[in-house]
Amino acid sequence: SDYSCIDHLTDELLKWTDDRKISLSLPSLRVDSFTKELMEKISTVRTGSLTFAPEALEAVASLALERNTGARGLRSILENAMTDIMYEVPSRDDILGVEITPECIRGTGKPVYTLKK
Repeated sequence: SDYSCIDHLTDELLKWTDDRKISLSLPSLRVDSFTKELMEKISTVRTGSLTFAPEALEAVASLALERNTGARGLRSILENAMTDIMYEVPSRDDILGVEITPECIRGTGKPVYTLKK
């Protein structure tokens, strides 16, 4: 199997993500690692997605270089860009996904929301 502790890891991640209404995605698993029980656990989590446009990640790196910051600077840039999103999305039931754009990272625009129909 790819991950010997996948069940325990999944249980712990689900505890954390469920309280925050965050969906859980797993890396590609070999067939012998993916069980029906694991699938059922994951499917109980609210569906939704958070996507970073490739250009948004480039914007994060660019801002970090401009500010001459390290890993903490990267975290600060992401937190600044996502603070409003972290408060808004969990309270709304009509959002299926959020795409973080370069404008969102730079503070000149908003993320793109995918809404339920």
